[in-house]
Amino acid sequence: MLTLNDISGIITYAMDILKELVELSNYYGGDPEFVLAGGGNTSAKAGNDLYVKGSGTALAAITADGFVRMDRAKLKAVINGKYSDDASAREREVLAALNAARAAGEENKRPSVETSLHDMLDFTYVLHVHPALVNGMTCSRTGKQTAAKLFPDAAWVPATKAGFILAVDSKKVIDAYLKGRGKQPAVLFIENHGVFFSANSRAELDAAVSGVMDKLKEKAELKPNFSELGIAEPDGAVGNIRLTIQEAYQTYGGLDGAVTVFALNREILNIVRDINAFKTVEYAFTPDHIVYCKHKAVYLGGASPGVVNAAFSAYRAGHGFAPKIVFIKDFGMFASGKNAKEAEAARDVFLDEIKIAVYAKNFGGGKFMSPGDAAFILNWEAENYRQSVSLKAN
Repeated sequence: MLTLNDISGIITYAMDILKELVELSNYYGGDPEFVLAGGGNTSAKAGNDLYVKGSGTALAAITADGFVRMDRAKLKAVINGKYSDDASAREREVLAALNAARAAGEENKRPSVETSLHDMLDFTYVLHVHPALVNGMTCSRTGKQTAAKLFPDAAWVPATKAGFILAVDSKKVIDAYLKGRGKQPAVLFIENHGVFFSANSRAELDAAVSGVMDKLKEKAELKPNFSELGIAEPDGAVGNIRLTIQEAYQTYGGLDGAVTVFALNREILNIVRDINAFKTVEYAFTPDHIVYCKHKAVYLGGASPGVVNAAFSAYRAGHGFAPKIVFIKDFGMFASGKNAKEAEAARDVFLDEIKIAVYAKNFGGGKFMSPGDAAFILNWEAENYRQSVSLKAN
């Protein structure tokens, strides 16, 4: 029977673990090299409790209240459950099962969609991030071969649908690794997605992250050049184009008060001068690019109202929504959203897409998500929820 001292010790241990989790989450979440917008997630385990980031919560500013305490015994049933063959129905059922695995008092919080994957990694701390440098490899044509050569102790999960299917496919990889090596992988690369780092201490976690990042920096001879070009905005032609696109986004997106922002750097200049360069970034590499930028960007050779409106009309007819990212030949990139925060997030996340495309040149060139996996994200309620939380206007 547990004594009061035993209970006090358990509580103190859990509080120390949670404090460390908050600190490492703020550290990596505050570094745009690792996390953009509401992306990435973290977790820590203390006995039967799993503390995992709430969906859409920003790691950079997360506090202890931003984590959802989960019952690990109940989580085991989630990954082993039987669900509908219909994708939408399946994800609703899995979400209900995840919510049912929340500990008492956590009912008003929504856990990360990747909670089951965090739970199955049997380490105290788990950090899941999407660094452009790492995704230059995971979103490349030779990614799997490169990872096997550079990181022989890591595991690789082939491209798959996010959410429950990712958890199931990852479990197969983790179980096979455990059977072959007698332990779980501390680094798990997810093709067209990102990376999971796992460790039993903060020092071990930081060492694992540094080891991967340093090795990739050493191997990546081609690096993105984001130096600014000093183009005036909102005055002059660029300002007029921005307003034209903003009005089109309002019209075809059905969003009064929408905002469009402009971006130009050396890499964007290369793209707007060469349609072939644009083709290396026109489709999404990862789920985060779809969440914040949709799946497909637009390139226009001109920016008259007629040209812009015709392009927006055709895009909406084909996809059911307005384009968020538009490149105008010889001018630059324009990102739109229903408010300034959403437009700026779309801009920043698409700059990440451009970084990945450049880094991928070191590994045989970029490889986009499959249309099927992209369509799943576009229609997934969980990702729409995450975006709505992370992009609430201040």
